[in-house]
Amino acid sequence: MANVIQFKKAVKRDARGRVALIGPAGSGKSYTMLKLARQLAGPDGRIAAIDTEHGSLSKYADAFDFDVFEMDSFSPANFMAALDAAEQGGYAVFCADSLSHFWVGRDGALEFVDMASKRHRDNMGGWKEFRPHERSMVDRMIASPCHVIVTMRTKNDYVEELNPSTGKMQRRKVGLAPVQREGLEYEFDMVGYMDEDNTMIVDKTRCPAYTGKAIAKPAEKDFLLFCEWLKGVAPALPSAAPVHSRQTASAPSLSEQKTSALPETQDDIPEPVQQMWRRMSNLSGICEVLEGLRNELIESLGDERGTKTYQGLLAISGVEQPDQFKSIQRARQCALQMWLKLRKAHQAPAPQHQEVA
Repeated sequence: MANVIQFKKAVKRDARGRVALIGPAGSGKSYTMLKLARQLAGPDGRIAAIDTEHGSLSKYADAFDFDVFEMDSFSPANFMAALDAAEQGGYAVFCADSLSHFWVGRDGALEFVDMASKRHRDNMGGWKEFRPHERSMVDRMIASPCHVIVTMRTKNDYVEELNPSTGKMQRRKVGLAPVQREGLEYEFDMVGYMDEDNTMIVDKTRCPAYTGKAIAKPAEKDFLLFCEWLKGVAPALPSAAPVHSRQTASAPSLSEQKTSALPETQDDIPEPVQQMWRRMSNLSGICEVLEGLRNELIESLGDERGTKTYQGLLAISGVEQPDQFKSIQRARQCALQMWLKLRKAHQAPAPQHQEVA
């Protein structure tokens, strides 16, 4: 039987920023990206950046403190590997300059689709084969514990207009649509279009303070309100939701929940858990990880107790089976609780003669 739908009061949680800066060459995308990254990271936070422009980003190394990886193959798998490395390294902000290379560059989307279309002898077949890879890449970006900033190129064009100072006609470079999959910009919290005068025009944002804004030569302080807007209530364990099942699962007691509380920061999360979370970037990965934890719980606690513990932790997350998770974050929280139960079981002294309930 399906779960009972239960609404609850909406609470704004701490969030990580997702920002896209779009514009023609020379509009200041990379420089503005690094300014925003420093504001998001704070004075001591570390910044990781993908450079797809043959070392051009490192020309700003005298003005900004950041680590860089110069990439020359732009498949979704390589993007996710770089993001994994940034998360594992404890970076506060992950930057991709530019994301457009993962569309038009070597091993990028268009090249993938071209090769797949030749195999299928059908252009639509090529796109159908690519979409799951693209979706996985976008899902990883959205679910990352890092702030994520990307730049995107636009196709350039020129317009002639009257210069009011000279009274003469002059040509001005303008950017058209971003070089990227149409609609990708809607995945971000804020999208800024940069023009040739280094003005950032906010095209789309979830932050009310930036709606319709145009910021000339953005400075770090211009992003302070955005950083404040991201703040909210610290993540907490999900409360129990009623479920229907043929057998009632025993949920952990309140004292047990307190001893297995979530880590407060990314630095507190053990490396095995971070590796486990990285595998949980889609429903298939969630099911694989949770089924593996189920088997470990049964092996450590015995069949009956291990099964009850597993079912109880799923019930706290509001599901009966791993494939019912609709939120990657909630599934990761559930996996963390199972991992903590296993660690506690391994640390406990072995029972003598009889099992302690």
